[in-house]
Amino acid sequence: MDSISKADLTPLFERFRDVFIAERDRLIALDGKVGDSDLGLTMNKAFLAACDAVSANGADPVGRTLQLAGMAMAKAAPSTMGTLLATGFMRGGKALESASAIGTAEMSLFWTAFLNGVSERGKAKRGDKTLIDVLAPVAEAFAAAAANQHSLAVLGDHPLGRFEAFGGGSGGASTGDGKAVLLGGGSGISRRGYIAVFNPE
Repeated sequence: MDSISKADLTPLFERFRDVFIAERDRLIALDGKVGDSDLGLTMNKAFLAACDAVSANGADPVGRTLQLAGMAMAKAAPSTMGTLLATGFMRGGKALESASAIGTAEMSLFWTAFLNGVSERGKAKRGDKTLIDVLAPVAEAFAAAAANQHSLAVLGDHPLGRFEAFGGGSGGASTGDGKAVLLGGGSGISRRGYIAVFNPE
């Protein structure tokens, strides 16, 4: 698939929702090492709300729909992590306001805006062992892919080798200290949707 259409967003967010339902206990255990063990609950609330918002939105284009997903997250999960994710989706969606579908160039715009939004809101930078350490390589990978005019169909089969530095494999990656983890929703970095989660405390 060369692009993600508005119609593709509902099944994509259903996949996100299902991943965080399945990974709830794992996230609680990871968060328990450095936080208050509520990360699994936060992510469930955030993506249940986002999925409902996306599914209910039939009229708006992709960018606005992603912004609404972020707004739903902010309302449902007003914790530090929920707020950061919400900011990312709202910023990313705003960057795609004029897009009719999401191709590689739009993915680059989305993840760059997502990264900048989270960085500004969380006042974190690369190397702090937070979500930024996982998001930055994602944004860079899509920027390079867009510059080289690669399609999402090509990127959909790209392995997660970019994230080996975090100690993970093709199913996910982490910073090794329980602060950041990349959960995989499939075998590629684009169409199936990977999402990074972390404990910001």
